[in-house]
Amino acid sequence: MGQRADLVFTMPDKGGVRLVGLKGNAIFPWSAPPTASVTIGDGPTPEVNVSSLRAFDLTRYGVPAADPVAGAAQYDVTRDIVLGGGPKFRNGSLDFSDTFDGMASPYVLPIHVREGQLVRLHIVNNSPKFHPIHIHGHIFSVLSKNGHRLTGAPIHLDAVLVGPNETWDVAFKADNPGIWMLHCHVLAHASAGMSMTINYDGIYTPYTMGTQSGNIPE
Repeated sequence: MGQRADLVFTMPDKGGVRLVGLKGNAIFPWSAPPTASVTIGDGPTPEVNVSSLRAFDLTRYGVPAADPVAGAAQYDVTRDIVLGGGPKFRNGSLDFSDTFDGMASPYVLPIHVREGQLVRLHIVNNSPKFHPIHIHGHIFSVLSKNGHRLTGAPIHLDAVLVGPNETWDVAFKADNPGIWMLHCHVLAHASAGMSMTINYDGIYTPYTMGTQSGNIPE
């Protein structure tokens, strides 16, 4: 779904480690059997009981620590972003669009920032789809999920997976001037309209969004 993770683990003295890939479903947590399985090391590896596995909650993992962005007393720019979709006219014809705030790219209002500002985004998923929301040029600090603050270690991401009916609050420091994309990392959703920009004051481009181009997400 566009989310990425770095895994660090300690190999046992004997035997191997098995990494198992599972397919998440909307109703049941996991499918069976595993969709992929990789063994690292030599010797026997443990069997995997798929029914006993639970989704990893990164908001509760690790030891709390200070995060200057997540712990800021106030933010210079705040923006609510509602994820949705439905039938829309795009390029002169009726089609299904994935939307930010009820609008499909290139008609989504950009987020205007100045260098050095702290920016907070409140992301609400009103659609039945999973949307990994990806930012270019910056790193999010996660503030909360479904209104609950983190109880684990600080979380820094460039893509946050927002499930149906979920809300996530994230923040970042505007420290990289430019015109940057913010979009769903499922590129079919991005090309269907779920794309917008973060615009720094004083930064301009000679190009116009929405014009005909052979360079499209694929």
